[in-house]
Amino acid sequence: MIPVADALQGKDFVLLYFSAHWCPPCRAFTPSFSDWYKKQKSSGANVEVIFVSSDSSEESFESYYAEMPWLALPYRERAAVNALMSTAGVYGIPSVISVRCSDGAIVSTNGKHGVQQNPGDFPWGAVTEGGVLTKVSGDPAQALSKAKLSYFLPIFLVLVAIAYIFLGAEYRTFVLVSGFLGFLALR
Repeated sequence: MIPVADALQGKDFVLLYFSAHWCPPCRAFTPSFSDWYKKQKSSGANVEVIFVSSDSSEESFESYYAEMPWLALPYRERAAVNALMSTAGVYGIPSVISVRCSDGAIVSTNGKHGVQQNPGDFPWGAVTEGGVLTKVSGDPAQALSKAKLSYFLPIFLVLVAIAYIFLGAEYRTFVLVSGFLGFLALR
């Protein structure tokens, strides 16, 4: 396992890829997403993808993940995977959520569409503001300052869940307490 801090060191964006081997649309999308990822990496983009599996068995997970060039959350962390899906608002797969590493902001909730329709326009420039996706123009920091608190809480919880998975048992209490305190601070 790779610690989260190491996996995301120097990265501008992390894309959470929610998918499963049993899902035909996922199996159809994964090769084009893999090609997109390889092009991004070869062009020097500071982006990482983390596969978040909805597979029904570890064997299916391993078989499907073998086709992917990026990182994955361990299959055995089912509760954390379910929490990530709930927190990120993922109700269907395949789904790609783009997160800016510098501040944990969700930049796009429809990365699948971005890969298919606007692959050169990454990070696809959409932020959630008041429940509506809007195109960011001008200074992204100014656009994000207009976003409501409810926008930042889900991504904070996603990052806490990722840290929980990668840090190991000795740090889980710290991560859970930190996440709870962070939640209270954001309320």
